[in-house]
Order: sequence, then structure tokens, then C-alpha cells
Amino acid sequence: MLIDSLGIHFGSLYIRYYGLIIVTGAIAAGYLAAGADGINTFNFFLARYHHPVPAAEFYGGLRQLRSLEEARSQSRIHLLTAGYWQTECDMPKQVPLTIDTYTERALEMLLAAEGADQRVEALVCFDGDATAENLWLRIGMHSAGHAVEIREGPERKQEDEPEHKSKIAVFNVPAGAIKDGTNKLIIRSESVSTTILGIDVVIHMATVPEAEGPD
Repeated sequence: MLIDSLGIHFGSLYIRYYGLIIVTGAIAAGYLAAGADGINTFNFFLARYHHPVPAAEFYGGLRQLRSLEEARSQSRIHLLTAGYWQTECDMPKQVPLTIDTYTERALEMLLAAEGADQRVEALVCFDGDATAENLWLRIGMHSAGHAVEIREGPERKQEDEPEHKSKIAVFNVPAGAIKDGTNKLIIRSESVSTTILGIDVVIHMATVPEAEGPD
């Protein structure tokens, strides 16, 4: 099975904000973890119009996509988004999704499990008045508990009213919660209804403690 997945988010805010390889590497890792034999890089060069860097830096990152092991070893951001860049080879459009009060809804993402030297964080972008204690996340049978903080969300158009600006709920995902392939992310909203706009599953390299010097 050969998956052409790298054209999905080209030119999007995510590419310009996060950087090319950290996003496309996650797309590749997710499909490879789901069983794809390889990744078709057709039209990959077009992203350089939005990410003008030297050729060696731009194309050198493709080496990270040659195998699941290489893609898994990198920091990456798996995305669940909505917009014009959704194509039939991407996961079905799932957001925006409104979750009623004291209700939970499930969404699916293609993910690659983290390595031993990595940690996972989930960022849930939403509209609504939910506090950190109102939003809960479960991945499969693993609970990430309620959000640990609420951050200001992406910028909106100037004509948008301030109270309608989006927010980001931050969750610390326990080790081993995500698996290779399709993962179900179940979000519960308590006390208020919440509209989910997108999810970023961020794979960080774990911080290596510095060696202590001699006394």
C-alpha cells in the first residue's frame, strides 16, 4: 500500500507555524504505523513556496520519512484539522464537533506511538466557556484526566467578537496511551457544551538531565 499523504496540509497555517517536517513527518509516521508500505512525495517541492529554506535543509528532511523507525524517532505533531486541505486520502472530516453538556464524543486519528525517549501532549482547540476542570480526555482505555491548563487559541479575524475567540486545552498524555495506527480520542465536556475545532497530538523529545559535575 502506497499512501500519498504529504500534500494534505501544504500551504496551511500549520506548515507556516510549526514547520514542514515536524508536520509532514507526523503524517508519514501515522500512515506508516497504520500499515502503509511507503509514502509518495509527489508535489512535495510545492511546499517550499511557503517554507523558503535552502534546498539541503528542505529536502534533507525527507530522509526522516523513509521508514517508521526514522519517522517515530523525531519530534512531530499529529493533526486533526478541518478546512480546504482535506482530501479523500486523509481521515474523514470530523471537526468542528459540538459536545453537549455532560456528554462525550469520540474522534479518530492515525498516530505512531511514542518512543522510549519521548513524551506526549494533546492540545485540543475549542470554542466555548469550558475551564480546565470541565474537559476530560481518554485515548482508547487510557485516561489523560482533565486538562492541565487553558491557553489562548489561534488568532481570529478582526471582525470576530472577542468572546468567540478559540482556546486550547492542554492534556498530559500518559506513556503508552497511544498506539500505532488508528486511535480513538474521547473528549468529555462537563457543565458546559463545547465545540471542538481541532486536535494536535504533540510528540516531544524527553528532556535529558544534564550530568552533574564533580563536587
